Amino acid sequence: MVANRDVQIAETIIAGDDALDKLHEKIFELVEGENWNGTRRQLIDVVLLSRFIERIGDHCVAVARQIVFIVSGFDPSKKPEPDKDTVVA
Repeated sequence: MVANRDVQIAETIIAGDDALDKLHEKIFELVEGENWNGTRRQLIDVVLLSRFIERIGDHCVAVARQIVFIVSGFDPSKKPEPDKDTVVA
């Protein structure tokens, strides 16, 4: 994505961020649930692993947004709005 400035891959990464966040939340639901039978150490490992993967995903999204901006000049983290001086009919 970075070497080729591939906007399609960048947009796919950006779009997948919410799904990764939901998976991270699901891990917490699973380990807090009644069916969790792991040890404390396993609990900590699972939660930390989930957190690290979610954080790596955040970094990937940041890079993907920069690629989109470099190629198009559009910042995908912002909602496009007309200029203040632009009259919209």
